[in-house]
Amino acid sequence: MGDPEEYRNRAFAKGAAAFFQKPIDSDHLLETIRKTIGEVQPEKGDTVHVKLAGGSVVRM
Repeated sequence: MGDPEEYRNRAFAKGAAAFFQKPIDSDHLLETIRKTIGEVQPEKGDTVHVKLAGGSVVRM
C-alpha cells in the first residue's frame, strides 16, 4: 500500500476538491460535493449516486 499523505498531495496538486480515506463518512462526502458544485441539498429520502475514481458508483 502507498503513503496516504502522498496520495493526498498528488490529488490536491491535480485539482481535487477534497480527499477521503476509507471508511468514508457519507454525510461529509455529500456535504463536500454540495459545496463543490453548489447544488441544493436533496430531499430526505432521495438517492444520490456518486461516481468514484476508477469508475465505481456509490449509492447513498
